[in-house]
Amino acid sequence: MSQPFAAGKHAFGFCDRCGFRYDLKELKSEVIDLNPTGYLVCPECWDPDNPQYQLGREPISGPEALENPRPDTAMQASRWGEGGSYEKNVWDFRESVEDWRSSNISPTSLNAVVWNEDSQTISVTQAQSGYMTIDFYKTAAGVGSYTSFDSSDFKVIRMRIKLASSNKNLGNLTPPWSGNAGRLYWSTATSASDNPFTGSNDYQTHNSEPDWDESMGDRFVTMKWDMKGHSYWTGNITAFRIYLYSNTDSSNYKSYEIDSIRVEEN
Repeated sequence: MSQPFAAGKHAFGFCDRCGFRYDLKELKSEVIDLNPTGYLVCPECWDPDNPQYQLGREPISGPEALENPRPDTAMQASRWGEGGSYEKNVWDFRESVEDWRSSNISPTSLNAVVWNEDSQTISVTQAQSGYMTIDFYKTAAGVGSYTSFDSSDFKVIRMRIKLASSNKNLGNLTPPWSGNAGRLYWSTATSASDNPFTGSNDYQTHNSEPDWDESMGDRFVTMKWDMKGHSYWTGNITAFRIYLYSNTDSSNYKSYEIDSIRVEEN
């Protein structure tokens, strides 16, 4: 069968772009966006088709989640933040106050912890005289046994909090134990007592007051308690109490908004 065209191994041609003479077999077809332009150009004028024209033609991202993963569920650290209503060590307040409560130590009248549905945080206001705290514990009588975690695995507590509002006269508002605005109590109690902070199994440490203006635009700050090396941070921790402010004037107040409270490995 005859060929439709001659081999042309000795033929020459002219580049459609620069006009210089080349052997015809050296000229290449010019392609733009996968479409031949009909031009034959010399090696000096020829450019490969720009791959930027093909963006979006093929998917360039792949899934990141594993199908049917198998984490090491035998390790407590792998269960961080998981479990039932009372079996977790992270409180993100996405649906409720999650069993945190507020109280004035002196006098003993209660201030409510309020869940804010719009911002998914909780609020607490110091409006009466006395020391105000936020507490987390479930009595053994209430749930059958204290929910607890092993202090050897989790050694850092973090609370994201902001000063939501205060009146202009702050003279009568003082941190408890001068200079310590974040005294932390914890307990290893396992009895059916209504309050785990009334016996010999409760301990305390303190934290400096945060800089409420350290974050531009977002006034949430993180208060951190690092318990590594603390002699009483041992065994199973069953309850927390965080002191906020002492108020010596019932007409004075401070209001706080809390985004989350977490117990972490480090």
